[in-house]
Amino acid sequence: VSVSKARTEESQKSKSPMFYEVRIAPSDGELDSIATDGIRQQSGGKDIAKIETEDGVIYFIIGPYAKKEDAEKLAEFVKAMGIGEVICDLAGMEKENE
Repeated sequence: VSVSKARTEESQKSKSPMFYEVRIAPSDGELDSIATDGIRQQSGGKDIAKIETEDGVIYFIIGPYAKKEDAEKLAEFVKAMGIGEVICDLAGMEKENE
C-alpha cells in the first residue's frame, strides 16, 4: 500500500459518519399510537428513540437518513400531523484532524 493511499484511507476512518435525523418535541411530551404508527410507516421502519434533555424537554428521534431529502420528507409529514416542534438536522460528528 502506498503512503498516499494509506493516508487517504486513514483520514476517511478518522471521521464518524454523518447522517440526518428528525427530532420531534411533542407539546405534551408523548406520541400517541396513531402518530407512532404513521411515523413508522412513513419512515420506512427507521428507529424511534426517546430522549429527555437536561431541562426536561422530551424528544423523539427518527433516523438515521443518508439523504437530507428523505429526512425532510418525514419532517413535513410530522409537521402536517401537528404533533409539536419538528426539526430535521444533520447528526454525527467529524473528528478534528490531530
